[in-house]
Amino acid sequence: AHERESYVRLLIANVIDAIIIINQRGLIETFNHAAERTFGYSEEEVLGRNLSVLMPEPHRAAHDGYLQDYERRGEGRSLEQNRELQAVRRNGELFTIELRVSEISHRGERKFIGLVRDITERKRVDRMKSEFVSIVSHELRTPLTSISGALGLLLGGAVGEVPPAMRQMLDIAQQNSQRLGLLIGDLLDMEKLIAGHMTFQLQPQPLAPLLEDALRSNQAYAEQLGVRIELGEQAVATVTVDAHRLQQVLANLLSNAAKFSPAGAVVTLSSQRRGDNIRVSVDDVGPGVPLGFRQRIFQKFSQADSSDTRQKGGTGLGLAISKELIERMNGCIGFDSELEQGACFWFELPVQEPG
Repeated sequence: AHERESYVRLLIANVIDAIIIINQRGLIETFNHAAERTFGYSEEEVLGRNLSVLMPEPHRAAHDGYLQDYERRGEGRSLEQNRELQAVRRNGELFTIELRVSEISHRGERKFIGLVRDITERKRVDRMKSEFVSIVSHELRTPLTSISGALGLLLGGAVGEVPPAMRQMLDIAQQNSQRLGLLIGDLLDMEKLIAGHMTFQLQPQPLAPLLEDALRSNQAYAEQLGVRIELGEQAVATVTVDAHRLQQVLANLLSNAAKFSPAGAVVTLSSQRRGDNIRVSVDDVGPGVPLGFRQRIFQKFSQADSSDTRQKGGTGLGLAISKELIERMNGCIGFDSELEQGACFWFELPVQEPG
């Protein structure tokens, strides 16, 4: 047993991630080499000290309270899930860590193992990425607006009659500049949502006319793909939403369903009452959502298969934007899918009872 314990200690000492083990009073018992590198302390300096030495205020003062809460309720705020926290190095520098805590019992005593990852660099790269996307999107929008405007004037006959062969080419150019405009719009919307700059005009309104509008607006796009959108079962309800943003979500779900449906298929848009909520569903008979993709389907820039981008078009932002929009309207979004039997994407909104 002694040999096994020293082997485990050796393993912990040399793992690439920082590992810190504390007892139930919050005192540090193990501080591996990676933790020494991350925090700038040697193991001797921190053994027996309270874990709060690695935290900035106000978390430092609150830490013992977390442990007491945990003791009292038998469940912790931070257990078994990754949390992003601020930590402090020996030199006083603040940095961001990702922390995952597990509870173990060792010789009848309760211990907590913390896996710590320094994500400062990851955060910096994420910030640079979003700043880059933001700058590029803003810079692209201005020339694109003038290209679209010029094409519109040509097609409208502002400089005389357009010969049929030329009109066809101009039509293609205009359609593609509009498509590019939508992609840039997605990027800018995502940026606004992340920065909390998007404004919502929430108003109580009946849901059915909003769904009928969505059907009308998206039918032409579906027909180009040989797909038809139909209204299914409809529940009567009033919801408090921003009508323009709700149309954006519906357009996303309906165009996705049409994109992934075989020609000749029908996409159904329906709503059902579920307790205090109303669920709006978009059902298709496409290939369904691949198993490996289900975890990250609502994440930014995610596509089931990068070849989808080329085949189907899109930024991979539509569902991430839809999730944000629905959540800002106090709803939730999800999907049900059987492989090869299509998918049902849905969102639920609270029903506004007549007062």
